[in-house]
Amino acid sequence: MRIIMKRGGMVTFVSAVLLVSLALFTSGDACDKVPSMSREDACLKVGSNANKGWHRACQDALRSAPDTAEVTAYALMASRKALAKYNGTTKRIDDMLGDWNVTIQLKSTLQTCNEQYGKARGLMVGVAERLSRCDLAPAPPVMEEETAESVLNACALDLWLGEWHYAPAELLLRILNDDCDLSGVAYGLRDLAAAGNMSSVAGSTVY
Repeated sequence: MRIIMKRGGMVTFVSAVLLVSLALFTSGDACDKVPSMSREDACLKVGSNANKGWHRACQDALRSAPDTAEVTAYALMASRKALAKYNGTTKRIDDMLGDWNVTIQLKSTLQTCNEQYGKARGLMVGVAERLSRCDLAPAPPVMEEETAESVLNACALDLWLGEWHYAPAELLLRILNDDCDLSGVAYGLRDLAAAGNMSSVAGSTVY
């Protein structure tokens, strides 16, 4: 489903979808054949797949989550947190673009990052929308080549290579790295839910 909205409208739409979905996932009416587990177990499983602070990012994202829930609920919460973070970081970039102390070269990099955040937002909206309707089927490989995390990593790399000697840019780079970790957590939890779903299907008996 293609969603064309302004930044605020998109986030409002996704928030409404996620609130309804989270109510279902935490009340027992959830996706078929998706396992439930503790919040800590989910974060340990996701954090074990990458040495990039994912465990800490997962714990932060799920701080207000139930102690035990379906993995899909955790993935939705992480997606929602990621979208909110994208909005905040984009606002920070907009403020930096209005700073007269920013060089032309840095402005060019920031404008590219702004575009990349827009792309990451669209990709994460797609993740959240699929999760909200329990669509856990593996996507074709071509669709997985570009993720919100990979898009934001490109922006982080551009900032890191610039050596701008400008404190707000250095802070933005740290924020970007956190946003990348959170994006990876959202995808990791989605994959964890999908793996549990596929295992249940594979282990079932067909008569």
